[in-house]
Amino acid sequence: MIGIIGAMDEEVISVKRRMHVTGQREIASMEFFIGTIGEKEVVTVQTGSGKVHAAVCTQILINLFDVEYIINTSFAGGLNPDLNIGDIVVASDIIEQGDEVSVNQKLVNMTKSAAEKLKGNHKVFVGRISSDDEFICSMRVEKDIYTPFTAYCADMEGAAIAHTCFLNQVPFVAIRTISDKANPNEEIKFEDFVDEASRNISRVVESLVNAL
Repeated sequence: MIGIIGAMDEEVISVKRRMHVTGQREIASMEFFIGTIGEKEVVTVQTGSGKVHAAVCTQILINLFDVEYIINTSFAGGLNPDLNIGDIVVASDIIEQGDEVSVNQKLVNMTKSAAEKLKGNHKVFVGRISSDDEFICSMRVEKDIYTPFTAYCADMEGAAIAHTCFLNQVPFVAIRTISDKANPNEEIKFEDFVDEASRNISRVVESLVNAL
Protein backbone atom coordinates (compact mmCIF):
# COMPACT_ATOMS: atom_id res chain seq x y z
CA MET A 1 0.00 0.00 0.00
CA ILE A 2 1.12 3.55 -0.76
CA GLY A 3 0.43 6.43 1.64
CA ILE A 4 -0.39 9.87 0.24
CA ILE A 5 -0.32 12.80 2.66
CA GLY A 6 -1.80 16.15 1.66
CA ALA A 7 -1.57 19.28 3.78
CA MET A 8 -4.79 20.84 2.47
CA ASP A 9 -8.30 19.67 1.73
CA GLU A 10 -8.05 20.66 -1.95
CA GLU A 11 -5.08 18.33 -2.46
CA VAL A 12 -6.81 15.33 -0.90
CA ILE A 13 -10.02 15.97 -2.84
CA SER A 14 -8.05 16.01 -6.10
CA VAL A 15 -6.28 12.75 -5.22
CA LYS A 16 -9.58 11.11 -4.23
CA ARG A 17 -11.00 11.96 -7.65
CA ARG A 18 -8.27 9.79 -9.17
CA MET A 19 -8.94 6.94 -6.73
CA HIS A 20 -11.50 4.20 -6.51
CA VAL A 21 -12.36 4.74 -2.85
CA THR A 22 -13.38 1.56 -1.05
CA GLY A 23 -13.25 2.57 2.59
CA GLN A 24 -12.73 5.32 5.15
CA ARG A 25 -11.40 5.35 8.71
CA GLU A 26 -11.20 8.14 11.26
CA ILE A 27 -8.09 7.88 13.43
CA ALA A 28 -6.74 10.60 15.72
CA SER A 29 -9.29 13.06 14.28
CA MET A 30 -7.95 12.47 10.74
CA GLU A 31 -9.89 10.91 7.86
CA PHE A 32 -8.04 8.15 6.00
CA PHE A 33 -9.50 7.27 2.59
CA ILE A 34 -8.60 3.78 1.36
CA GLY A 35 -8.81 2.55 -2.21
CA THR A 36 -6.88 2.05 -5.42
CA ILE A 37 -5.23 4.07 -8.15
CA GLY A 38 -4.99 1.79 -11.14
CA GLU A 39 -3.96 -1.54 -9.67
CA LYS A 40 -2.14 -0.08 -6.66
CA GLU A 41 -3.63 0.05 -3.16
CA VAL A 42 -3.42 3.54 -1.67
CA VAL A 43 -4.53 5.48 1.38
CA THR A 44 -4.74 9.27 1.42
CA VAL A 45 -5.18 11.68 4.31
CA GLN A 46 -5.15 15.38 5.06
CA THR A 47 -2.69 15.95 7.87
CA GLY A 48 -3.46 19.61 8.53
CA SER A 49 -0.95 22.23 9.56
CA GLY A 50 1.89 21.71 12.01
CA LYS A 51 4.68 19.27 12.73
CA VAL A 52 2.84 17.31 15.43
CA HIS A 53 -0.08 16.49 13.15
CA ALA A 54 2.34 15.56 10.38
CA ALA A 55 4.40 13.18 12.53
CA VAL A 56 1.35 11.50 14.07
CA CYS A 57 -0.28 11.08 10.66
CA THR A 58 2.87 9.54 9.19
CA GLN A 59 3.28 7.09 12.07
CA ILE A 60 -0.34 5.98 11.72
CA LEU A 61 0.18 5.26 8.03
CA ILE A 62 3.26 3.20 8.86
CA ASN A 63 1.85 1.31 11.87
CA LEU A 64 -1.78 0.75 10.94
CA PHE A 65 -1.70 0.71 7.14
CA ASP A 66 1.75 -0.86 6.67
CA VAL A 67 2.58 1.46 3.77
CA GLU A 68 5.59 0.69 1.56
CA TYR A 69 6.04 4.29 0.38
CA ILE A 70 4.86 7.72 1.49
CA ILE A 71 4.19 10.57 -0.92
CA ASN A 72 3.74 14.02 0.63
CA THR A 73 2.20 16.89 -1.33
CA SER A 74 1.85 20.48 -0.20
CA PHE A 75 2.29 24.10 -1.14
CA ALA A 76 5.44 26.01 -0.25
CA GLY A 77 6.93 29.47 -0.29
CA GLY A 78 9.55 29.96 -2.97
CA LEU A 79 13.05 30.99 -1.89
CA ASN A 80 15.19 30.31 -4.95
CA PRO A 81 14.93 33.37 -7.22
CA ASP A 82 14.51 31.09 -10.27
CA LEU A 83 11.17 29.82 -8.95
CA ASN A 84 7.80 31.22 -9.98
CA ILE A 85 4.33 30.62 -8.60
CA GLY A 86 2.99 27.31 -9.91
CA ASP A 87 6.43 25.72 -10.32
CA ILE A 88 6.99 22.27 -8.80
CA VAL A 89 9.86 21.35 -6.48
CA VAL A 90 10.70 17.70 -5.76
CA ALA A 91 12.70 17.52 -2.53
CA SER A 92 16.26 16.27 -2.82
CA ASP A 93 16.47 16.54 0.95
CA ILE A 94 14.73 18.39 3.77
CA ILE A 95 16.48 20.49 6.38
CA GLU A 96 15.33 21.93 9.70
CA GLN A 97 17.61 23.94 11.99
CA GLY A 98 20.67 22.40 10.35
CA ASP A 99 19.43 18.79 10.54
CA GLU A 100 19.23 17.19 7.10
CA VAL A 101 17.08 14.23 6.08
CA SER A 102 17.69 12.62 2.70
CA VAL A 103 14.83 11.65 0.39
CA ASN A 104 14.66 8.34 -1.48
CA GLN A 105 16.54 8.95 -4.74
CA LYS A 106 14.53 6.42 -6.74
CA LEU A 107 11.31 8.22 -5.79
CA VAL A 108 12.88 11.61 -6.54
CA ASN A 109 13.79 10.55 -10.07
CA MET A 110 10.40 8.95 -10.70
CA THR A 111 8.54 11.98 -9.34
CA LYS A 112 10.57 14.41 -11.42
CA SER A 113 9.83 12.36 -14.53
CA ALA A 114 6.10 12.32 -13.72
CA ALA A 115 6.02 16.09 -13.08
CA GLU A 116 7.81 16.85 -16.33
CA LYS A 117 5.03 15.12 -18.27
CA LEU A 118 2.48 17.70 -17.12
CA LYS A 119 1.41 20.26 -19.68
CA GLY A 120 1.63 23.89 -18.65
CA ASN A 121 3.93 26.83 -18.13
CA HIS A 122 5.35 25.55 -14.84
CA LYS A 123 8.92 24.34 -14.40
CA VAL A 124 10.12 21.35 -12.39
CA PHE A 125 13.07 21.56 -10.00
CA VAL A 126 14.82 19.11 -7.68
CA GLY A 127 16.20 20.83 -4.61
CA ARG A 128 16.37 21.22 -0.87
CA ILE A 129 13.30 22.13 1.19
CA SER A 130 13.61 23.99 4.47
CA SER A 131 10.97 23.37 7.14
CA ASP A 132 10.21 26.30 9.39
CA ASP A 133 7.57 27.38 11.90
CA GLU A 134 6.27 30.35 9.94
CA PHE A 135 4.96 30.99 6.44
CA ILE A 136 7.59 32.66 4.28
CA CYS A 137 6.56 36.20 3.36
CA SER A 138 9.54 38.54 3.58
CA MET A 139 12.80 39.08 1.74
CA ARG A 140 14.66 39.02 5.06
CA VAL A 141 13.48 35.47 5.76
CA GLU A 142 14.30 34.51 2.17
CA LYS A 143 17.92 35.54 2.67
CA ASP A 144 18.14 33.88 6.10
CA ILE A 145 17.02 30.50 4.74
CA TYR A 146 18.07 30.53 1.10
CA THR A 147 21.65 31.72 1.46
CA PRO A 148 22.94 29.46 4.28
CA PHE A 149 21.11 26.28 3.31
CA THR A 150 20.54 26.77 -0.46
CA ALA A 151 16.89 25.83 0.04
CA TYR A 152 14.62 26.07 -2.97
CA CYS A 153 11.47 26.57 -0.92
CA ALA A 154 10.09 26.48 2.61
CA ASP A 155 7.23 24.63 4.26
CA MET A 156 6.14 23.75 7.81
CA GLU A 157 5.48 19.99 7.84
CA GLY A 158 8.05 18.38 5.56
CA ALA A 159 10.77 17.76 8.12
CA ALA A 160 8.41 16.01 10.54
CA ILE A 161 7.19 13.61 7.85
CA ALA A 162 10.71 13.03 6.54
CA HIS A 163 12.15 12.33 10.01
CA THR A 164 9.33 9.91 10.83
CA CYS A 165 9.86 8.03 7.57
CA PHE A 166 13.63 7.97 8.14
CA LEU A 167 13.26 6.51 11.64
CA ASN A 168 10.92 3.82 10.30
CA GLN A 169 13.00 3.18 7.14
CA VAL A 170 10.06 3.90 4.84
CA PRO A 171 10.91 5.44 1.43
CA PHE A 172 9.52 8.97 1.17
CA VAL A 173 9.23 11.77 -1.35
CA ALA A 174 7.96 15.35 -1.02
CA ILE A 175 6.35 17.34 -3.85
CA ARG A 176 5.85 21.07 -3.41
CA THR A 177 3.96 23.55 -5.57
CA ILE A 178 5.14 27.14 -5.16
CA SER A 179 2.21 29.15 -3.82
CA ASP A 180 3.99 32.42 -3.17
CA LYS A 181 7.42 34.00 -3.12
CA ALA A 182 9.20 35.88 -0.35
CA ASN A 183 8.13 39.12 -2.00
CA PRO A 184 5.64 41.54 -0.43
CA ASN A 185 4.87 42.95 -3.89
CA GLU A 186 3.76 39.61 -5.38
CA GLU A 187 0.34 40.11 -6.98
CA ILE A 188 -0.82 36.52 -7.52
CA LYS A 189 -3.02 35.33 -4.65
CA PHE A 190 -3.03 31.81 -3.25
CA GLU A 191 -6.74 31.26 -3.81
CA ASP A 192 -6.38 32.20 -7.48
CA PHE A 193 -4.46 29.06 -8.38
CA VAL A 194 -5.00 26.51 -5.59
CA ASP A 195 -7.54 24.37 -7.47
CA GLU A 196 -5.46 24.12 -10.64
CA ALA A 197 -2.29 23.43 -8.65
CA SER A 198 -4.04 20.68 -6.69
CA ARG A 199 -5.22 19.04 -9.92
CA ASN A 200 -1.68 19.17 -11.32
CA ILE A 201 -0.19 17.57 -8.22
CA SER A 202 -2.86 14.84 -8.23
CA ARG A 203 -1.85 14.01 -11.81
CA VAL A 204 1.78 13.71 -10.71
CA VAL A 205 0.76 11.47 -7.81
CA GLU A 206 -1.33 9.25 -10.09
CA SER A 207 1.54 8.86 -12.55
CA LEU A 208 4.01 8.12 -9.75
CA VAL A 209 1.74 5.56 -8.07
CA ASN A 210 1.20 3.73 -11.35
CA ALA A 211 4.97 3.62 -11.93
CA LEU A 212 5.81 2.15 -8.51
